[in-house]
Amino acid sequence: MPLVNLLWAPVYVIELAKVEDIHARLRRPILVWWAVWVVSTAVSMWAIATSRAHDAQGIANNTLTTAFAYLLAALTVAAIAKVFEGFERKPVERPTHRWVVVDDDQARAAPSGAAVELAGQEPAA
Repeated sequence: MPLVNLLWAPVYVIELAKVEDIHARLRRPILVWWAVWVVSTAVSMWAIATSRAHDAQGIANNTLTTAFAYLLAALTVAAIAKVFEGFERKPVERPTHRWVVVDDDQARAAPSGAAVELAGQEPAA
């Protein structure tokens, strides 16, 4: 059945997140993706069901519903991209400060060269 994937796909993604020990970090993005996906599917099915309208108002309503379905589909793609990025991106431990040693000779600025402006002109601000 085509609608079974709405229930089982998130289950597989959650199990994979638990296996990789990142479920705590990905719980919210997975739930957002799943919710948007279900709503997107429902709106798409409604747009298909109302696509046989022959009057002007019915066609206009279906056009608006289809545009809304496309918007929800784009949001679904963005949400699954965030879930995918959560699987690919691993947190990296970094030091809080990086200290750079600078030589005292380099600390003094050298005098600047000749002026770039022509004689008699004000410097550019």
